[in-house]
Amino acid sequence: MSEEKYSLSEYVFRDIREVKCRSNSFKADVKKELANKRDPIEKVKKYQEIMGEKYNHKKPDAERWTIALDSYKNYPCFIDRDEYSIEDGYLHYVHKGFKINVTADVLTGPSEIIKPAEALGIENHEALKEFCSVAYTIGNVCPVMNNGYDGDDTCWHKLKAFIERGKKYTGIEDAGWPQYVSRRKYKDIFAVFPEELTGEKIVDRLMLNDYYDDDKLIINKTPQNYYDLGVDEYIRFLRRVTTLIIKRGIRIYNALPDNMKKTE
Repeated sequence: MSEEKYSLSEYVFRDIREVKCRSNSFKADVKKELANKRDPIEKVKKYQEIMGEKYNHKKPDAERWTIALDSYKNYPCFIDRDEYSIEDGYLHYVHKGFKINVTADVLTGPSEIIKPAEALGIENHEALKEFCSVAYTIGNVCPVMNNGYDGDDTCWHKLKAFIERGKKYTGIEDAGWPQYVSRRKYKDIFAVFPEELTGEKIVDRLMLNDYYDDDKLIINKTPQNYYDLGVDEYIRFLRRVTTLIIKRGIRIYNALPDNMKKTE
């Protein structure tokens, strides 16, 4: 277990893209470019440009870099598992002799949020800057079985489409998952555990509770829906999304072992 300690704000607002890395690596390239930009919206765009245009989406994204991976290994559902490890940008389980690699995902993709804001003429609004400030923090990333895309790259859509609270989901042990992530079905995005679990248990273990009020999702529309309602509603939407990411980050911090927390 790492002996490094963090305050609540340090942990929740830490940018997962700002990693220690060897010189001349693609991560060093990203780090250098982002260091030259102060505006969080421009930092998001520059990061996506580098990963997409320069590296043609062939390098692991930040949700599989050190800060993000370290946050996953401290989820309570993983912390006591001897068969759990991190290697080559993946989480690994060894369960009853069966090894599986688990990838990760940015839960609410920034592009999905930025484009409607630009179309509404609020591309420099403080609410959008606040969202972009937390888009690449531990509250907006999560281990998943398959990181795909089905037309809406937002956390609440993924929860609505792929998690039913009372339904039981097949565990890794019984599913016969192929080792290669790209060959898995995207509908099983959150089924990352060895045993069969209900959707409610999966939500608890992955600390996605803040997106629900009781059993109902707090947000249940696409960014386009909020765009259609006009500027004021879209700004309120941006602030709600930002708040949910921060709340999940706080939840993850509170679950850390005490020896990782600073007294504030």
